[in-house]
Amino acid sequence: MTDKNVDALLREYDICDRQVERADNQTWQMASVILPLSVAGFAYFGMTPNHTPELFLILLVVAIGSITLITTWWLLARSRNTYRYVALYRMREIESELGLWHYHYTYFIGKSRKEQKTFVKELKDNKQRYQALESQVNSTTHFGFRRITSLIAFMFIAGWLILLIREIILTF
Repeated sequence: MTDKNVDALLREYDICDRQVERADNQTWQMASVILPLSVAGFAYFGMTPNHTPELFLILLVVAIGSITLITTWWLLARSRNTYRYVALYRMREIESELGLWHYHYTYFIGKSRKEQKTFVKELKDNKQRYQALESQVNSTTHFGFRRITSLIAFMFIAGWLILLIREIILTF
């Protein structure tokens, strides 16, 4: 491989790396605005001593707006995650061409123990590299990006629904 090709691959690798970082940053920056607003709404409506039909209507509008924002964030996070996967996949391809290993290892470690064992069994080359990595890294519970964003969205939507049900019971 010529130096020109290596330079082109390294530039592409850098672009992919920045794309992954940008997708992560955008997702969590949106969350850093939307989720605290929801927490403030929970605190305000959860601590209000008055339970009138007018307050219920205000809560209903705020809850619908919050659920819409949280759902939009969740859908955008899933979309951004797809871009992340494409960039990470391309980075692994470039690593294969250049003999690099970082995202190969990250991808491997992100799998369950059972998937890791199956993956190593199916390998023809570099089996020892992965077996060595597997023996050095403790087994951990893997909460992927998609799972975490889904869990956060579910918890906040459930919170708004519970608050609405509570207000219906206390108001009517």
